[in-house]
Amino acid sequence: MLDLNRVRADFAAFLADHSGRRHSLDAALMHVVEQAYQQGLADAAAVPAAVSAPISDLDFRVAP
Repeated sequence: MLDLNRVRADFAAFLADHSGRRHSLDAALMHVVEQAYQQGLADAAAVPAAVSAPISDLDFRVAP
């Protein structure tokens, strides 16, 4: 799960470490977007099989 407080802190830390450099704001944004993307991939890989089953495997019969 993505923690926005951590994202904000990582953004600020990256920006502070690269202050005065050209495109530092863009680089800091790219840094946190990459982290968010990697976290999304990790979260998707951790989804239980029951949740990620194809729709064709679901039973839509209505109980009598």
